[in-house]
Amino acid sequence: MDEETLLKIGTAKHTEIFGEGVAEWRERFRGINPDAVDNLMKYCFGAYYCRPGLDLKTRELCTVTALAVLARWPQLKSHIGGALRVGATEQEVTEVLLQMQNYAGWPITLTGLEVAAEAFRDFAAESAAAKPAE
Repeated sequence: MDEETLLKIGTAKHTEIFGEGVAEWRERFRGINPDAVDNLMKYCFGAYYCRPGLDLKTRELCTVTALAVLARWPQLKSHIGGALRVGATEQEVTEVLLQMQNYAGWPITLTGLEVAAEAFRDFAAESAAAKPAE
């Protein structure tokens, strides 16, 4: 697949996961280093997130797990929101974090669950704000 196509489909997948507001994030980081953003869109979200074999929810749950084990808390919070946006439930998110207790220990699990609680609150507020007024 050519670079332009990877950038286009990767950017679309990134928006699908993180919502329309993520365009502002991309522009902010393009101001710091446009190559970093373009490479993230092309190779992470274009080449890998668009591969066959796993649905997007499963990919996001795998990402949540990896980020928790690596203690990448800001990215974990973002990807928990992404997982919810593409169909994961709060229970599924908390279960994958709890599963990590056996491999990464209680501190990672407990902090991951704290981050999840924040992400759940943010996602609920975002969802409520997006609903049309009755």
